[in-house]
Amino acid sequence: MESKTVLRAGYGWFYDRVPLVVSTFEHYPERAVTRFDQPVPHSWAYQNVLGVGLASTSALIWGQVAPGAFAPRSRTWQMQVLHRPASWAQFRITYIHMDSDGLIILQPRWDRPKAVLELSDVGRARHRQFEALARFTVYRGGQLIASYIRSFTRGNLNEFSEFLGNFPAPLVRPDLTSYWPGTIPHRFLSWGVIPLTGTVQLTPVIEYRTGFPYAVVNEAQDYVGIPYTQRFPNFFSLDLRLSKDIQWRKYRLRISLSSYNLTNHFNPDTVRSNTADSLFGEFLGNHDRRFRLDLDVLF
Repeated sequence: MESKTVLRAGYGWFYDRVPLVVSTFEHYPERAVTRFDQPVPHSWAYQNVLGVGLASTSALIWGQVAPGAFAPRSRTWQMQVLHRPASWAQFRITYIHMDSDGLIILQPRWDRPKAVLELSDVGRARHRQFEALARFTVYRGGQLIASYIRSFTRGNLNEFSEFLGNFPAPLVRPDLTSYWPGTIPHRFLSWGVIPLTGTVQLTPVIEYRTGFPYAVVNEAQDYVGIPYTQRFPNFFSLDLRLSKDIQWRKYRLRISLSSYNLTNHFNPDTVRSNTADSLFGEFLGNHDRRFRLDLDVLF
């Protein structure tokens, strides 16, 4: 097979619909806050307010500027290079560049006679992603794939769905701009299927990535410093699955033995992030090495 290189590129300008939950926000129950750290407890309620959509010069937006007339949008362009030097090897490089504007955010405001929670479309987000992927065909038609991703997403933190969804966040903090909670700057992932003998095959999965970011708060649950600039320890996991197919009458049985986190690497999923905690900074929730035996019936 001769070497082959393919270049792909695309650009998109997308406008999203505004969920109905946004239009009915003013009819939601008001949130009340009570402070008990004073001699006399002090309470106040937030009035729900819909902000006025920002005026746009785009030909795709028309109509009156009115409360709730939002138009969240994003511009995305992508470029990809695919190179196949041989029938058993393939390499791919992808770059994604996305800018989002007019995102709907919820933020408390105290510059009015009464404290309000305002939904507005002043949110912005930026996403950049670079990916390099290699695919190899190995012994007996097996596949090995390796991928490295370098990415970041940064924008307003008070995205409305965090507060108006099925499980709304109980606290509404002042809106800030920072990295989003799921941002992983570096991630390496490799997986594949390696046939051994007969109907026996080995399936390995290796993942190494930067730890997820988290926010530090104080005893009043207010942010301390810039949120989501602290991170969990780097994550590493080696998983293996050894399986064998057995024909039984008209069915095929697959017996498999799986191991997870074979190296028993410390991969916590919880952190004590409150500065008032005497164990502040301690990481918890590690998933130790474990094994599992499965029996599947394939029809």
